[in-house]
Formats: sequence, structure tokens, C-alpha cells
Amino acid sequence: MPSHRRSLVSLFILATPLCAVGAQRAEVTRSYLDTTCAPCKDFYTFANGGWQKSAQIPESRSSTGAGLEAYDRANQVLKEILVKAAAAAGTATDLATRNLGVFYASCMDSVRADNEGLAPIKGELDYIDKIQSRADLPRALAHLHLKWVDAAFGTIASFASGRARVWAYADMKNSTRNILWLAQGGMGLPEPGYYTRDDSSSRALRNGYREHIARMLVLSGTPAGQAATDAAAILAMETRLAKVSLSTEDQSEPTKFYDATTPKALGALTPSFNWTEYFKGLGIDAQVTPDARISAAPAAYFKAFGAEVDQTPVVAWRAYLRWRLMSSAARTLGRAGEAENFKLASLLSGVTKPTPRSEYCTTSADALMGMAIGKIYVAQAFPPPAKKRIEALVADLRAVLRERIAKNDWMTPSTRKAALAKVDTLRVEVGYPAAWVDYSAVQLAAEKPFLESVWVLRTFNDRLQLGKLSRPVDRGEWEMSPATVNAYENPQFNALYFPAAILQPPFFSMDADDAVNYGATGMVIGHELTHFFDDQGRQFDERGNLRDWWQPEDAKRYQERAAIVVKQYDSYLAIDTLHLKGKQTLNENIADIGGLTIAYFAYQRALAAHPTSKTLFGYTPVQQFFIGTAQSWRQKLRPQEARRRVFTDGHSLDYWRVNGPFSSIPEFGAAFGCKAGDAMVRPPESRARLW
Repeated sequence: MPSHRRSLVSLFILATPLCAVGAQRAEVTRSYLDTTCAPCKDFYTFANGGWQKSAQIPESRSSTGAGLEAYDRANQVLKEILVKAAAAAGTATDLATRNLGVFYASCMDSVRADNEGLAPIKGELDYIDKIQSRADLPRALAHLHLKWVDAAFGTIASFASGRARVWAYADMKNSTRNILWLAQGGMGLPEPGYYTRDDSSSRALRNGYREHIARMLVLSGTPAGQAATDAAAILAMETRLAKVSLSTEDQSEPTKFYDATTPKALGALTPSFNWTEYFKGLGIDAQVTPDARISAAPAAYFKAFGAEVDQTPVVAWRAYLRWRLMSSAARTLGRAGEAENFKLASLLSGVTKPTPRSEYCTTSADALMGMAIGKIYVAQAFPPPAKKRIEALVADLRAVLRERIAKNDWMTPSTRKAALAKVDTLRVEVGYPAAWVDYSAVQLAAEKPFLESVWVLRTFNDRLQLGKLSRPVDRGEWEMSPATVNAYENPQFNALYFPAAILQPPFFSMDADDAVNYGATGMVIGHELTHFFDDQGRQFDERGNLRDWWQPEDAKRYQERAAIVVKQYDSYLAIDTLHLKGKQTLNENIADIGGLTIAYFAYQRALAAHPTSKTLFGYTPVQQFFIGTAQSWRQKLRPQEARRRVFTDGHSLDYWRVNGPFSSIPEFGAAFGCKAGDAMVRPPESRARLW
């Protein structure tokens, strides 16, 4: 999917055990507080300091916190569904249950995986070895891309799995039609800067990465000496491609990651690569003709890829493709593959213990059959009253956003009118989609290796996506499973999506006080609503088209305010001497400030409708709103993971997702009696609240 789709959280879980999942309702928790820290000095620590002192990050986890409690809770339900499906797989008449059961049972059979070793992947390794010339590369890449082997180019990461896949999606300039999206890809490190930063930590990480590549090649059958040589050449090639790739910051700018072109024009950048053969390999040559409209960005990347095709020997391409294939399948290749896969995970995130197998198998099932398992999850974990309650919350926050835009004092009438049109036509989907994916064409075979099931499902999902090239845009399509603990907005559909799994404790519960539901869940909803008017979302109109609907003076005022937000977050220390990146995180920071603002005023409306003087632990309802919101962002990170997120994530670290927005709105300071000069009270000239 195009990378402009923004999600609420970044749950980078290289390894997460099914451990205790915390409170069973959304609530303000007294033991989490650290009352020795003044709320006007450091509100995150005041709200979460007690939790922070006692919380332990499990060995197999790169972080822990509220979001991961919800993740564990959802995964526990999914695991129970899969265990039952596996027990019934032999007799089940329902195809979805049978496939889920076969998949999980096969995945959990570690003895069989150890015995099979590299046997399941041998055919693909042999396929790569048969590549004899550059002319073979287009078909080979198409073949591997359908198995989600992230190689060379053209693959877009999906929310569900974080894996590579080819993707058809709505055209940014005409959101009623689907086009093929091609992008940079094929690199094993998290983002381009990992290849180019010259500090000692980055150099050490690259050395570890090169050694990992060599070990993976040895595992694939390459002699050790040759593997070391190949690994160095592979790292050099990935580095050359990284140098012309979009940075994490640039990937948030639509005009940089969207570049309308044609295969014919793209071919001029890559004269030795036959795009027609590539599209034939994907089975879409009838839809993607030489003059068809596609997006391929950035152009500099594809020009560099064309140079690699011209200049890199075929033998080096074979080594590179072996590496990318092994990387995509390592977790399925028995004990040796799992161990090597974990070494890279540990290098990147600091985890010291591998993910439990049941965790891997559960998340894989959700990634590949998310709508099949999600349908069962919804029936068990998301009753109709919860959906109705969330829809009411959404309506409240949407009304507040509309009201605030209508009263906005820095927009001219024409821009304000267009902004209100976006709010009025916005579609919000809660819990699950109206239509479920039909998996009846998939029949998994229990006697086949687990990797075969993975490839069958990956190819099925890609064929499903590529089939959209022959169909109109389906605005009811979901890109997340209902069991995903996240939320996202889609500016091309002018729509919001809130999966059922995030609408659970510790964020939301039916018996929770409004202070917590409007705080924790309300900020989630407000955050996603604000995304339609952040520095990226504001570039799309009410029909979802990339179009400048702003009067020049309004755009100037917006950018002036956005620049204040950039400066604010640039000043925040993330870890050691490393600061947050204000421009990279701008859109998410605007959404956090706006989300908190909208949630606060929606809660004020709720209090006006249902007055209450209820206090808790001596805190007023409004104070509980802020405490509950802050506690929903509690998080503890390993140092390696904190550094990774600073470089790769569009979101700020959760500490600053509390103190940043809270210090930016005067209503917080008023609730706790903060005064000018307090750390949690930003001076008016350094405070920007756009919405």
C-alpha cells in the first residue's frame, strides 16, 4: 500500500510473548502514579512513574506498555481460536476453519521444521541458480515478489505483516481508479540512513548485518569464503540503492512518493529491464500496458536500479536474490533459520530471547488470513453494544472538530468551506468491514511443508490486490485485520478505520468512566480525525484527490504554525544525545496535539450533558481525563529500539506523545493549576494548536 497511509501507533514487535495482559477495564490506575513528581513539571512521569519503575521488559520483547498489553490480549484470543481450529482441522466442514487449523498446526510443528531444514526452499534456490542473464531478471523478480520476497524494487509494506508485496491502489490524482504502485525496496535494514550514517554505532551495526548476510548465505549452501565475498557485495549494492532512496521524512510527503508515469517512460530509466516481462510474470500485462498510468517513485531510485541491472554481474544478482529469499523465509526453516533470524532481530532491537513459536504462528495467521480469523475474533470480543458506543464517541469528536474548524480564526472563508466539506463527507468505519474477504479459493494441504502454506497465502493476497486493476476503487476495503491493535486514516478514501482490537482495555471498556474512554480512546479518534488536516492530509480534498484547495495566505499561515511544532519537537531529547526529528514526526505530532484537543472538548460536552462531581483519589473528572490519557501511552523501550524508532518512525516516542501535546494546550495547565514558567506550560509564542 502507498506509504501515506498513517496508523496511530508503531508496534514494532520483533518478539512478544503472551504474558499477563494487565487490567481488564480501561481505568485510571493509582499505582501507576508517581506523586513525588509534580504534574506541572513532567506529566508523563507523574502519571506513569510508578509503573515505569516497576515495569520489566521481557527478554523476548523490545518494549512493553499499554499498547502491547492490548496486543497480548488480542493475540490470546487469536491463539485460542487457532488452537481450536487446529484440533478440528481434520473434520471441519467450514473451509476457513480448516485452513486456519492446518496453517497453525503446521506452523507449530517445530520437529517437522527441523527435520525438513532447507528442503522446502530448495526449489526456489535452484530457480535462482538458473538465472543466466539480465534478461531473466524481470520474470525472476515477479516470481519472487509474489512470494513477498522483498528484492530490488516495487514492493510496498503492508500494515498487517510488515512484509513486502506488490500493490494496486487508488490513484492520488483520481481516487476513483486503481493503478499499480512501484516503490523503492529490497533492502534488509530498516531505513536508508542505516546504510549511510557514519557514527560508531551505525558502523558496528552494518558490520553485524554484513556478517548476518554471510551466515544466511552459508545456510543456503554457499561456501563460507564465497559467502563473505557475496555479503560485502550485497551490502555495497544495498548501500548504493539506499543513497537514492527516500528518507523516512520524505516518505511522508505525497508529492515525493507519488510519481505518475507509464511503463514506457519508466523503461527509459531502466533500459536493460523489460517491464512487460515483469508484468507478465505478475499476470497483469493486459492491465498494465506500456502506456498505462502507474506510480513509480522516486525516479532516482529506479534510475539507480537500472544501473545495477546494467553493471552488476548476474552471479552477484543470484547471490543477492538468494539472500533476500532466505531472509523472507528464515523463520520457517527450522532451528538454524530461526536462530539466524533472531540474531538480526537482536541486533536491531536489543531483544535477548526469541519470540515464542505460538506468538509467531498467531501473528502469521492474522497477517495472511486476517479477515478469516478476524471475523471469528469480532464475534467473540466485540459485541454490538461496544460498536454502538464507539460510534457515539466518534460522532461527538467529529462534531467538535467541525465546530472548531467553523470557528477557526486564521482561515479564509473559502478554505474553511472546503475543510468543512472534508469533515462532512468523512466516512468512519468501526470494528470490522461490511464485507469479508472470501478465502474459498485457498485450500491448504496439511501434508505440505509450512512454507508452502505461507507462499500459497502470500500469492493469494497479491493476486487479490492486483485484481483491483480491473475493478473500480472499493472504498469499503480495509487494510488492517479487525484483530489489529491500531487505527489508521486513508486520505484517498476520506475515511477512518478503527479495528475492534484497539477498542479494548486498556484503551476502552463499556464500564469505564467517560474520563478514560474520552481520554484514551477519544485521543485515538481525535488523532485520526486530525490527520485529515495535518501537513500531509490537508493536501487531499473531500473526494480523496491530491489537490491544492487552500488559499495561498491560509497555506502560509498553516506552515508558520507547523514550523513551530517542528521546532518544539526538535528540542526534545529521545535518548543519550539523540533528539527527536521534528520534521519527520510533524504529521503525527500535529495529530497528537489536535487529537488531545478534540478529545478534551468532546469530554466537556459529555460532562455538560451528564454533570458529575465524582472524584477519584482526590482528582477531579477533568484531571482524570488527562491522567487516563497519559496512562494509555505508558511505554518502556530498550535503548536499541528507542534509537531505531527515532530514525524510522513517523511518531514521537510515547513520553513525548504525552508531554508534547499536554504542554501545548492551556486547558491542561488550567486543570492542574500550572503557571507560566512551569515545564508543562509552553509560552504562547512557542505553542501551536492548529485545530
